[in-house]
Amino acid sequence: MLAHSLVPRFLAQVGSARWRVALRIDVEGPDSLIDRVRSREIDAAIVQIEPFFSKEGLTQITLFEDKRAYYAGPRHPLAQKESVSRRDIAKALHIIVGAPTQSQASGYVRFAEGLGEGLQIELAGDVSIALHLLATGNYIAALPQFVMEHLCDERQFVRLAYRGDMPSRILSIWYKDDMAGQPLIKDFCSRLVKYVAELRAATPAEARIADFS
Repeated sequence: MLAHSLVPRFLAQVGSARWRVALRIDVEGPDSLIDRVRSREIDAAIVQIEPFFSKEGLTQITLFEDKRAYYAGPRHPLAQKESVSRRDIAKALHIIVGAPTQSQASGYVRFAEGLGEGLQIELAGDVSIALHLLATGNYIAALPQFVMEHLCDERQFVRLAYRGDMPSRILSIWYKDDMAGQPLIKDFCSRLVKYVAELRAATPAEARIADFS
């Protein structure tokens, strides 16, 4: 989802910030990216990880904690409801974005047990299919709120008025400890941290033109 939201907006700012740097961006799963950081194939990874993940030899710079919420297209029957119940959620057709680990899945399993219509489509990798299906108005999905607020997508998605407990995850930059003194790493991290902080402080309209130079 980062490839459809924060990262392209950040890179768009890079082009106007007179930052003399060449960047290569790889979009992969978090486990693969962290492995490549450990093996020095890439310098840094921006990922969400599990709390029990081994941090040995790695430096973590936290960007933000992103709580999930349920989303749907504006034509979905739940999109205009002032209050969405657990039963409403349970009866809806679901999209699961990403391949959840056991600890992630535990936050959603309680909605699916014995509910018949339950979980319908699980999508790993690129989020484009999930967003297209949401836009049809037939499905709902539990997605990170901050990322959804900054999608690079002209379509409209509605955060459902569900008040139940939802999981959250921390998004961080990761690099090897011995890379901490590298000027490019320090510059990249400081720019991205500042950019995200400005987005979080801005209104949605202001966020589109946030400057991190």
